[in-house]
Order: sequence, then C-alpha cells, then structure tokens
Amino acid sequence: MKTKGKVLEGRKIINIHEVNSLKEAKELLEQLQDLVFEREDEIEKLNESHKKSINRLLNLKEKRIIEIKKLVREDIIAGMKRMRDKREGTRLSWDLRTMMEVIKIIKKGEVKQ
Repeated sequence: MKTKGKVLEGRKIINIHEVNSLKEAKELLEQLQDLVFEREDEIEKLNESHKKSINRLLNLKEKRIIEIKKLVREDIIAGMKRMRDKREGTRLSWDLRTMMEVIKIIKKGEVKQ
C-alpha cells in the first residue's frame, strides 16, 4: 500500500495534503507521535533482528575469507614443496598452468574444500 503523503490511523487514511488548519496539523502530529510510540517496540525488534542478521552474514563472510586464505596458503606451501622436490630431482606436478588455474579460481571465489 502506498503511504507517501498519507498516514494510517487505524483503518482510516489521512491525507497530509488535505490538512487545512493549524489545529488539524497539530492533531495529525499528535496522532503520528502516538502511532510512532505504539510501534516503537516493533521497530526496535526489527532493527535488532536486522543487526543480528547483518552481523551473522559478516561473521560468515569473515570465516569464509579465513578459510580461503588458509586453503591458498596450503596450496602455495604444497606447490613450494613440489618445486623443492623438483630441485632435488623428484617429479614436479605443480606446473605453471596449474598455478594459473588456481589463481583464476581464487579470483572467481570458487575455492572448494
């Protein structure tokens, strides 16, 4: 329901643009204040639930970033070990193409556990 320029008073809709006198404006203001006071608890509960949801999402995002950093670090360490093994004469499975694929995946955010 559109309420731009209108105030809900119970079931009656008062159009703010139809206020003709200062007395009507004061009455409307009092009604608005009463309405806000009545709904204040509901608004506060909504704000709290929104804050909790946002904090939960931020925490999940932070945890995911930490997981990705850990996975990337583990991949880099594994790659360095493979390079060291190559210098020592063993097989190197971490070639340039694999490194580029890992970098692309990390940039896309598709790191899987």
